[in-house]
Amino acid sequence: MESESDMSDGEMIRRIREIGSRYGVSLSEQQLQQLLELGRALKKLNPQTISETVEEVQQGIEKVEETKNRVVAFFEKVKAAFERIRA
Repeated sequence: MESESDMSDGEMIRRIREIGSRYGVSLSEQQLQQLLELGRALKKLNPQTISETVEEVQQGIEKVEETKNRVVAFFEKVKAAFERIRA
């Protein structure tokens, strides 16, 4: 069987349809085209670059979580200050 990277667009679409039918999934022409484009784009990616990008995203998520915790703590202090003023 030939490698997906060596297949023409028509062959790839045929292969995607075969896989879809095996799982009882029907795809529109637009969906087939999107999957084809995604497959071609992924083929060009460097695994090291993907790994680095995933790590950067994870670090970004951690920073967002830290910032969220600081903001929540700040507003809790503001709330407590207003409650002391009202008391």
